[in-house]
Amino acid sequence: MSKLITLFLLATLFTSCHAQIPVTTIQLDIEPYTLSEWTSDRQGVANQFLDLIDKLLALKPPLPLRFAIPRWFDGISITRNGVTKYLSQFVQDRAHLMIMDYVNTAQRAINDAQDEIKYGSISGTKSVIGLETMQLPSEPTSTYYGKNASDLESDLQLIDSAFSLNRSSFEALCVHDWKNWKVFTANFTKPIGQLRRDLYVWDNSVILVEEVRKIFMDDLKILNGKLRRVYLEAEYLMYNSGVEFKVWSRSGASFRRFQLGINYKSC
Repeated sequence: MSKLITLFLLATLFTSCHAQIPVTTIQLDIEPYTLSEWTSDRQGVANQFLDLIDKLLALKPPLPLRFAIPRWFDGISITRNGVTKYLSQFVQDRAHLMIMDYVNTAQRAINDAQDEIKYGSISGTKSVIGLETMQLPSEPTSTYYGKNASDLESDLQLIDSAFSLNRSSFEALCVHDWKNWKVFTANFTKPIGQLRRDLYVWDNSVILVEEVRKIFMDDLKILNGKLRRVYLEAEYLMYNSGVEFKVWSRSGASFRRFQLGINYKSC
């Protein structure tokens, strides 16, 4: 049976004592560009990535799917069945997006996401724009780490305002990720604006380890009124280790991870 169903059951178990927090989406972080063939056969790998999405959708998952894509997919031209579009557009034709817009200024984030937001009005799908707070020594301009928490809050407001007339295709902003944002805000003691944002939880121990889950739930109380949705890291999947998914892998590569989107309301 589809592992998407397994993820749905995991989310249901996790939220069984929080009836006001419905599971609303399953997000997939699939990174075909990490394959060695991406450089030599980008068209082939990109089309296989789209084949994978189509096969996942054919499983009729119980919840809407969302795919995390890098900010530069809107610059990758792909031909599929005689039609040429940007890779981001092919994905948007199929599902909602989480744009990993990992830059450290509002204007860069706006510039990166504007094509996806515009195309969403055509495809009928929505995008969440994600910003990074993790330390990235080799990519310092891809994260807000090293800047002030107030810089992030100000930029979140600027980005939200820039797309305020595009609510049909711009869904929300997201901060990556729980543990790093906690450090970034000195254990959530620095001011956090009123803009409700999504929170990416890049740690499946929040689901699997009771002690970590308690810490996380305590943090949610601190963040009450600040969050719209949390994305819980549910499971690492090695596609070359299961017969069901083997046809979607390439050269034994692993396609990254699943997250469960859970709408957050204070209980």
